[in-house]
Amino acid sequence: MIFIHPGMAKSATTSLQRLVFARHPEITYLGLPAADPAAKAAIREICRADSLWYDGERVRRSLAARLHGGEQTVLLSYENFTLYESKDKGLVAARLFELFPDARVFFTIRRQQDVLSAWYLQKVQKHLRYAHFIGFEQWWEMISDLPHRSILDDLRYHEIIARYAELFGRERVRMFLHEELVADPGAFCKDVAGFLGVDAQRFERLLSEGHENPTVPARLLTYGRTLMRFLPQRFARKLARKLIARGGQRARIELPPEVRAFVHELCAEGNRRLARDFELPLARHGYLL
Repeated sequence: MIFIHPGMAKSATTSLQRLVFARHPEITYLGLPAADPAAKAAIREICRADSLWYDGERVRRSLAARLHGGEQTVLLSYENFTLYESKDKGLVAARLFELFPDARVFFTIRRQQDVLSAWYLQKVQKHLRYAHFIGFEQWWEMISDLPHRSILDDLRYHEIIARYAELFGRERVRMFLHEELVADPGAFCKDVAGFLGVDAQRFERLLSEGHENPTVPARLLTYGRTLMRFLPQRFARKLARKLIARGGQRARIELPPEVRAFVHELCAEGNRRLARDFELPLARHGYLL
């Protein structure tokens, strides 16, 4: 059976990919990091190639070369299938359906307000490695000015998931909530592993062995806001990287009321439809409704 996992929960998706999907012995993993350059190029072509240059048959051959007879579960997982940097999310869905029309599709989703905060922290950490700091307000001004070219374009889950349900069939599409992973990792792993038809205990053990995308230390943000600008750049970079490596209490971003209102307006109606159409307990887990 072939499964497609476009992701959505961002850092949680990356953890599942690297810690579990790529290492579980019962899964043939098609994703990044790919085992060979041709598969890597094919996966990226699905997302990025202009329709004038996209070669579906070449992509099919490149991915088929990674498949072996008798495997129980084949999993194609790449979070950029639903990322704003892709050519077009609807076009990506259509290409995936063309490649694997009988596949089952599952998404890992997370509260949109938390995705927004986590995405900012991920970006600011990258900037701080090079002694550049951008405050949340400045970052928000940039992304809200061009929402179709930012993470804001990825927060309307219902529209994206509905497209996959239309193509593959509602009965072939499933959602798993990041909040349920946090609340009860064992139950979450059992549910996902059961959906994939793989050993749940091995699934949970692999996920517990490490942490991808480590959290941003709170002291790193404090350093970026205060001391960093007074230091020579070379020393500022060195100190930033030491703070990242040292870890510590997790940084948190509280969305300003006007930003939360913006996200509510963007996502609430779609979330209500998602909860209704797929019988998801979004209200219980604090989604904007």
